[in-house]
Amino acid sequence: MLSLIADSTPPDIQIGDHCDECPYLDHCSRDIDEPDQRIEELPSLHVGRKLQLKQEGIEEIRDVPDNIPLTDLHSIVRQTVLE
Repeated sequence: MLSLIADSTPPDIQIGDHCDECPYLDHCSRDIDEPDQRIEELPSLHVGRKLQLKQEGIEEIRDVPDNIPLTDLHSIVRQTVLE
């Protein structure tokens, strides 16, 4: 840990779910353009569905295609975002 702190360059680790509680998340993500409505904002989104969407490069609710099955609640949220 001390060598990591002493290093002048940040570690080469992608920001992910493991960063959610980290106090340095704002610092590490300062140069990243965040989507307006991330798919993580879909209520009770199943981890498997989230991984599927991310693997397909879908980061925003507005980009979820019509052919992806959604719960009724997720469909309402998606439609609201689109409108």
